Amino acid sequence: MLNTNGEKEYRKGLELLKDFGDTNVRDAMEFFIKAADEGHLEATYYVGYFNLFGEPQIQRNVKQAIECFEKCLDAGLSKAKYIMALIYFYGISIEKDEAKAYKLLEESFKEGIYDALALLTYCCWKGIGTEEDISKAKEYNAIARQICLPGAEIVYFSLCAYQSEKGRKEEK
Repeated sequence: MLNTNGEKEYRKGLELLKDFGDTNVRDAMEFFIKAADEGHLEATYYVGYFNLFGEPQIQRNVKQAIECFEKCLDAGLSKAKYIMALIYFYGISIEKDEAKAYKLLEESFKEGIYDALALLTYCCWKGIGTEEDISKAKEYNAIARQICLPGAEIVYFSLCAYQSEKGRKEEK
């Protein structure tokens, strides 16, 4: 059953974000914290997001951000899977774990987080967190190009050139 505790505070936080003022981000964060304390999952995500990316309005607190994202991850929130994948991929304040990052990227993509496609393509191309698989990289890239993900077309040409060069080296 969906937890609606903190919904009122969460919605107030969202309203404040619509104005894009510096103080509004800080004020919105206060409402998100209140809602998160009541168990509101989306608010918990926003608390994590602003602790990770909210500078200069919000002082960065990566440890708290990771705690929030892990709560969301445990609850199955797709966008938290994507953010945690980035955290594991780049080793942001935790030990780098490319295999775990790749797994979370795949899960988040399958759940509709299409931003994961760029990194999935790269991982399959370079064998990061998974085995090198140019065909799979091209599949991910094809979807990225279909949805007009920025940079996907250029990556496609790079993949083709890489595959062509690799084929020539194998022939020798």
